[in-house]
Parts: sequence; C-alpha cells; structure tokens
Amino acid sequence: MSPSAAPSRILLPLVATAALASITCTSCTPSDPEAAIPALHIKGSDTMLPAARAWAETFDKALLDVAGGGSSTGIEDLVRGAIDVANTSRRLKPAEVEAAWVNRRKIPMAFTVGFDAIAVYVHKNNPLDEIALEQLAGIFGARKELARWSQLGVVLPGAAPDAIIKVRRSDVSGTADVFDSIVLGESGGFAPDCIKIVESHDLVTLVGHLESAIGFCGFSFRTADVKILKIRGEDGIARLPTAQSLREGTYPLVRPLYMYTLGTPRRAVREYIDWVLSPQGQAILEKAGFLPLEPGAGETTSPPPDAG
Repeated sequence: MSPSAAPSRILLPLVATAALASITCTSCTPSDPEAAIPALHIKGSDTMLPAARAWAETFDKALLDVAGGGSSTGIEDLVRGAIDVANTSRRLKPAEVEAAWVNRRKIPMAFTVGFDAIAVYVHKNNPLDEIALEQLAGIFGARKELARWSQLGVVLPGAAPDAIIKVRRSDVSGTADVFDSIVLGESGGFAPDCIKIVESHDLVTLVGHLESAIGFCGFSFRTADVKILKIRGEDGIARLPTAQSLREGTYPLVRPLYMYTLGTPRRAVREYIDWVLSPQGQAILEKAGFLPLEPGAGETTSPPPDAG
C-alpha cells in the first residue's frame, strides 16, 4: 500500500483500556472530551506520512486517525474544523489564515516539527549525476527551455527516448508549492505537459520505470530503482540532500515541516504535539528519513488576518 493511500486509520491498541475506563470511572460521561482516551484526527501532507504513521504506532495517550491527501487537503479540513491537526510541508497562505478567521473565528497555530529535503529523482540507469537549479527551471517551467536529455549532454542507455518526461506532485501538494517558489520563481509556473501525481510513492515508482523521466518529491521516498541528483546551488557546488547539507543550509531544496492547529490546541492535542517535539518523537522523525529540530525549537504562530 502506498504511503498516502486513502485515509488510513492507525488506531492504537487501547480499546480494551478505554472500555475498562468507561466501566470503572463512574464520573466519566461521553460529553467530557478529557475523561476518556481522546481520538485525534490528523490529515494533510503526503510527504509527512511516513513520520505521521510511525508516531501513531508509538504514541499511547490517544487514538490517532492519520490520513494523507496533500497539505492543501489537510489545511482545507482544518479551516472548516473537521480535523484536529493539519500536517503540512508548507506554511499557510494568507487567504487560508483569513478563511480560518472568517469561518471559525480562530487563527491557525503553526508548530515546526522538523525539516525535509525535496529530492530530484531520475531512473537509476540515467548517467546524469547533478543538475543546476536553472536547469530544473528549464525542464519543469512553463517556458519548456529544456525538452530533451541531449540538451543536457546526456545520452540515455538503450532505446530510451531523448524527450524528457517530467513528473511532478499535484497542485494540492505542499511539495509542488515549495518547488514552484524556489525553482520556478517568476518563470510562469509549471509546464502544462508535466505528469501530475498525487502520491509521492507513485511518483518515485513511475520514475523508476521510465528511463526518460525526472521528478521531485520528498527525500524519504527514495528506492533502489531511482537515483537522487546532486543539486548545484548559487555557489556552484553540487550537493546531495544530507543531514549536514540541510543543517548548513547549503542544499537549496529544503523546507520545514509543520503541524497546524485551529487556534490554541486542546490539552490532548497539545500533549501529542509536545511528544512529537520530544527526543523520542524527534528520533522517530529522523528514523523516518527527516531532519529533526535543534533542541528548543518548534513553535510559531500565524499572524492574524485583517478582521475588518
């Protein structure tokens, strides 16, 4: 099953404990959200699913319902009050913050929980090892300045076609939004002939099957069928996404990972976020392929929109 398959429910094995609590605690009522074991609904970033699922398998103070679908999908559900936490690989846009204020009279609160690299993938047999940001813009940008591998001096093995097959994340993806901002900038957005893929796992799988393909998504989705390219930044040095290059800020395609709540989180949600930010939660994040926070980092708040 792919990491962002339709909402996957990871309910921790505490049902028996919850049932026992409902029998032995005579003062508990269904209307008291803090009396029984709470259920938390978490949705959003496909990139963050490996970590979100690993957290859900370990956290033992709540029943966690975890789903992907993309950062924008999680944000939409948070703004309308349908979930407790939106996992996102981008910050909320001003219009989304304003919608939360208009709809719920609450300001979303952002918690930075780690960092991720956007990796650029090609087929494992592609002889290319590195690429510059401006070349990525030429491939994925609307101007389509680079349409063939031979324009990059690349000769693909066998009978693989020379035309570059461009694969990108869908429009609901925070990854696509960040890539657009960092790589494409003012170049007019993505080329219309890009293949848009909803799930990161499916994107990497497709690139691993097509020798002429190039695509991008989170670093943690790498497989043996693809190669991650080094990226040349403004200093002209090509670097792979590593813990060192991410911490130093020398790898250009790095972005924070967030958990958003609608206003100040209730106690059960706050306990979960605090645990994610704890050494145990950060160790799980790192094991899932992400860069953990420096000790003491972790919380920001979105500015209130103009209520007038």
